[in-house]
Amino acid sequence: MNFIDIHCHLLAGIDDGPEEIETSLAMLERAKEDGIAHLFCTPHIMDGVYNNRRDGIIAAVESLRDRAPAGLSLYHGADVRVVPDLPRRVEEGSVPTLGDSGYLLLELPEYSVPPHLDQLFHNLRYRGVTSIITHPERHSMLMGDLKLLRQWHDEGILVQVTAMSITGRFGKGIAKSARAMLKAGIVDFIATDAHAAHGRSPILSRAFDEVSDEFGAEAAELIFFDNPQKIVDSIGSYQLGQRR
Repeated sequence: MNFIDIHCHLLAGIDDGPEEIETSLAMLERAKEDGIAHLFCTPHIMDGVYNNRRDGIIAAVESLRDRAPAGLSLYHGADVRVVPDLPRRVEEGSVPTLGDSGYLLLELPEYSVPPHLDQLFHNLRYRGVTSIITHPERHSMLMGDLKLLRQWHDEGILVQVTAMSITGRFGKGIAKSARAMLKAGIVDFIATDAHAAHGRSPILSRAFDEVSDEFGAEAAELIFFDNPQKIVDSIGSYQLGQRR
């Protein structure tokens, strides 16, 4: 199928993903078997918990790339918890965009929406970065009220939903939330957000089938292929410190 997974916790020993390299390799095999052809390794960056930096993430991806199955391309990135000085960190190069493209995965605090968020979005955009909100269907303040998410989306903020939210792995309430976002037309990407070889594994095909059946082949193609392909096509396009 040549799926593109823009959010996957696959690097061993640096966040709450796999602890051992053997699990990383098993995850790669599962991804390949499921038809994933491009995969972004996106460990958490969360101050005081997962203090990952761009250079270390790139080194980890490069060490794993030679062991990836043929036909599966790996890229670096991060699932970045929002903090007020995040635009500066991106500009100075300590926080990576997806494959050094102009796209950045942003994770909100679990139970709140920071008051500075609109300004943060603006400051990132000024630096040539498009924000992608990860798994809002699992966020306590967003899953039951789409008004704020609609507003952000209208302003150019992109939205990524997790595949297992679609297939019911996180419960009926989250599955309902994910479908409401799809119905509203504010979902730009579906990614695995995988953390393991079993359970939270890198599988996209099941969610693709469900989205195709419920929302049509055209919508599924856009979310699973066309939009992620724009990120792959722009890999390496972001220059540190650029502004617009």
